[in-house]
Amino acid sequence: MCNLGLRIDVSAHQFALLQVIYVPTPVIRTCLLLGSSLSTDELEKCKHFATRSYNAFKTPIKVNPLTGANALDIAQLGIDQALLTANATLLTDAYRNARGELKIVNTVRGDGIRGDGAFGMYLVQLEDVSDVQ
Repeated sequence: MCNLGLRIDVSAHQFALLQVIYVPTPVIRTCLLLGSSLSTDELEKCKHFATRSYNAFKTPIKVNPLTGANALDIAQLGIDQALLTANATLLTDAYRNARGELKIVNTVRGDGIRGDGAFGMYLVQLEDVSDVQ
């Protein structure tokens, strides 16, 4: 293993997002690809992943508000679930949540979408720990 003398600090907010976005996203996308070949039980499990994530709009992640690109990612999970289950109400709600978050944030250390299309997220910090015991 290569030690570069760097440590990545992951905040509680980012850890929560790992569970709400980064794990469920490939699961739901796989469910969409499998579509009608899913058994009833498999479809229920797919819906569980998506619902747990999408509920972050109703019960916000307690360590930090849901904003910027993270909100768009979670709205996408709601859209994916709506497509998987043919739920027009959920599709409308997820689209509304995405549109509500779609704003430009050009402030320094701003969490959100920049005017040039980049995503800003300042919560991850790299530290040089080469001299830390």
